[in-house]
Amino acid sequence: MLNREILNELLDKYDEKVDKKRIPTSLVKVNFTGERAFSYLCDIENIKQGDVVTVEGKLEDATGVVEKVLTAFRVPKFEMRWIESVVDRDVSGKYIRFENDIISFNSALTVDKFVALYMRKKYENNTAYGENNVEIDVCDAQNCELFDREIIKERGREIYKDDGVEFISLQNGAGKAIVNGNDWYELDFRYENGKITYLVCECPYFDACKHEYAFLLKFKEILEKIKERTNTENFVVINSDCFNYIMRFAKGEVSIGL
Repeated sequence: MLNREILNELLDKYDEKVDKKRIPTSLVKVNFTGERAFSYLCDIENIKQGDVVTVEGKLEDATGVVEKVLTAFRVPKFEMRWIESVVDRDVSGKYIRFENDIISFNSALTVDKFVALYMRKKYENNTAYGENNVEIDVCDAQNCELFDREIIKERGREIYKDDGVEFISLQNGAGKAIVNGNDWYELDFRYENGKITYLVCECPYFDACKHEYAFLLKFKEILEKIKERTNTENFVVINSDCFNYIMRFAKGEVSIGL
């Protein structure tokens, strides 16, 4: 026979479980790139067609677009997964077109929005650790001694020429970049007084990699493009094809000039 203390503990856990039970307010159909549409329960207010969302379950690392929202429905008898969150799609700001790049000095386009809206993935801000104590002169980036294998440089140049450096953000000396060389990888860097003082890539290659070399070539190009336009060192640059894709899902006031 259960004693009173154990019984109360079990009842408290039951009440807690009941309190946490989610009540759906809508049934939502979500389409994922390369996948058919799936249905999810949702308790987020004002969710609507066109919203970009993350979900629970097998596709938890992806983002999808809401195709349809039903507010009159019966909850199916089988277990269903839930909508987890609605992605912030606001990329408001002024953008300038430089050849095949779109650059902004005051936009709301951040790396997490780029990943969610273009790469259609849930953004995972993997932490970069330690100090690598580099000092790379951006003006002479192509001759950086960190890259002692010519094959790494050659592969980096190929990524650079193929517009594989798709996104760069620099804010107050701290930067993020997304480089696509057969797969997407995120880079962290720091920049001050014309030099890169920290540079790490999340790819599995142990030493200085092709993604880092491609980034350095692109970063040098961007600094040369903007130096006559502004004296700020805070900017976002995105490949124009990526930007055009993002605009299919983005919201906010966006102006593009030359």
